[in-house]
Amino acid sequence: MTTPRNAELIEMSKGLYLTVVGLTESPQEGMAVITMMHLTLYLNHGDPASSVDAMLAEYTKNFKKNWQKNRERAT
Repeated sequence: MTTPRNAELIEMSKGLYLTVVGLTESPQEGMAVITMMHLTLYLNHGDPASSVDAMLAEYTKNFKKNWQKNRERAT
């Protein structure tokens, strides 16, 4: 079930997606921008006590969960 806040985040991500697509010349450039944003957020707002391995494990888990949800909707 999607919460109101998750619905807002989904809409924000759609807007950011369109911005990145509009400003980059290839999917690889788009992913580079997103990776740089992720790194910047992690460095500036991450828990200093957390490890990169823990962050990547959580990121991967979250990515897979969202990918599976969106795959199910597309079929």
